[in-house]
Amino acid sequence: MAELWYRLTQLPDLTLNKYASLEGNGVDGVIEKHIAFLRQLNRKGIVSGLSYHLFYLYVAPEDKSKDTPGHRLQIYLMIRGTADALDNVPALISASPLADFYKLESKLKHSSTGDNSCNLKNVLAGSGIDSPIFNTCALLTKTETLLPAGNGEGEDYYMLREWEMNEDGRLYNMCKMMEALNHTALYRVDLYPVEKSVSLRESLRKPMSILRKRQDDRSSNSKRDYDGKDVLDSYEDLIEKYDSSPHFIANVLVLANGKEDAVSILDAAGSESLLKGKYNISTFSSNFNPVCFLDGEFEGLENMRERMVVKKGRPGLIVCREDTAAINLNYLPTLFSLEEIAPFFRLPALYDGEIIQMAKETAPAAVCKKGSLFLGKDNNGYDVFFPLSLLPKHAFVSGVPGSGKMNTMHHITSSLWKDHGIPFLVLEPAKQEYRALANDPGMKDMYLLHHEEIESLAKNIPGVKRIRFFMTFGQSYLTHMKCLENVGMLSTKPINYEGKEIVPIQFLKALLPDPASLGPRTVGKTNIGCIFTGTKDGKKKTIYIYNVCDHQECYKEVGSQAISYTTGVPAMIGTALVITKQWQGKGVFNVEEFDPDPYMDMLNKFGLPWVVDENPATVE
Repeated sequence: MAELWYRLTQLPDLTLNKYASLEGNGVDGVIEKHIAFLRQLNRKGIVSGLSYHLFYLYVAPEDKSKDTPGHRLQIYLMIRGTADALDNVPALISASPLADFYKLESKLKHSSTGDNSCNLKNVLAGSGIDSPIFNTCALLTKTETLLPAGNGEGEDYYMLREWEMNEDGRLYNMCKMMEALNHTALYRVDLYPVEKSVSLRESLRKPMSILRKRQDDRSSNSKRDYDGKDVLDSYEDLIEKYDSSPHFIANVLVLANGKEDAVSILDAAGSESLLKGKYNISTFSSNFNPVCFLDGEFEGLENMRERMVVKKGRPGLIVCREDTAAINLNYLPTLFSLEEIAPFFRLPALYDGEIIQMAKETAPAAVCKKGSLFLGKDNNGYDVFFPLSLLPKHAFVSGVPGSGKMNTMHHITSSLWKDHGIPFLVLEPAKQEYRALANDPGMKDMYLLHHEEIESLAKNIPGVKRIRFFMTFGQSYLTHMKCLENVGMLSTKPINYEGKEIVPIQFLKALLPDPASLGPRTVGKTNIGCIFTGTKDGKKKTIYIYNVCDHQECYKEVGSQAISYTTGVPAMIGTALVITKQWQGKGVFNVEEFDPDPYMDMLNKFGLPWVVDENPATVE
């Protein structure tokens, strides 16, 4: 046998205008098109010997860090038959009534005698999923009934209870049950197109004749057999139903790890698909792979069915499994008309606002969570991420008053720093909400300052267009400095005090403790770095080089905090390079005028290792 695999890559958003012009649009229209699609499959299957298999595979990864909410459900359609019979299937799929709504990605077909191995294991591997093994199989069948005959002769009558289907069933409840359980599981429907109307009529001819005779026999003094009349009516209904409708032998089953999961999922499908009638769910324990029972068609389930159907050889049974060679109705509990199987064999059709674990075509484009900023959830419940690579570009946030612009910006800015360590600037933060960012844990105001090295760097680096120096300060530091400034203690102009001339800031220095004495209680880290943007090899590049230094680690080594450490070590290295004559010249020089390589090498050796990020996420 050969197989042809299709994967449903996304769900249609039936609210889009592009569907409005199509005949049979909307959820109700798409459901009706499934009926037409099944009718095509039935006819093609009978003529060409094809079978059809629908897979709803829910994958709950063991590694939660690799979980992809909204994308846990994988849906496949597999068609089996001879290689020749499958040749025209792609045309059938592309021209089907569902083709305008559902995009089915085709997988290669293979022959059992060929070199390719296009099976579910390989199809899943292409999606990065290991083919699971399940310990429980749950099978849904029609409910069979034995009615005692009313003639007092100890006979039993066999009948199937009729179903009234929910034409609007969409397997939505089943998908939500999978999501609620959040365990790897498989819902599968196997369709084998058959033509049983003639053989069914022939099998029931004799029992129906007996039942009619008993109903018409007025000479008997026995009590009228009303159950016999109900059984006769049910047989006539069976014949009429399968005379007028295409039909299938179908396996409706769930594979899961655990009886409760399997039954819950299958029961959710059954309860949504039926308005009236009973169904039977039987469970079996073994090791089941996702494609079990497919080889040998539906016959692989015969032994299972024998446990739940009427026992063979019961004396006086009017219609039984195989009580005579002429009457074989073992297939009846799994014989479905087109209308009966349709609610079980459907692709998802969702109303606006409904979501399952498979993305609609209008869902946000999938982005790598690592290196992305989480913005929130959209109206359909999908996670929305913003790639950090887009941050250097301009962004425009708009909305009517009260729509959440301020909260959005507050979330973006704080997340940049807290989640990704990316600093940001807020220019002219007039709103209190922006100024409050400085009070968030780990957040600091950053100030654009003048620093002396800017002047020499601008002079000694040819072609440089812009140099800026930023520094952060703790809020407590800034509060004290502002207070001291307001009372004049930061002034560098001499004042006369009690006949003596003093400089206020020098007096303040004499009062303050030696910075070295603060080392034991200084915690945290310094981050000193440079961001360079320019052109290299004809391409625009941005490079970030930086060093992170821990205050407490520095104190353990030299008895001072990192500010002193990051000041003293570079001075020592510069002195060493002058002594060893790696740096030399006549006159006064700034460090950027010398060869940087030996200097950078020594930073790594003497406690200030540096890191180069060749693709930093920056803000303008």
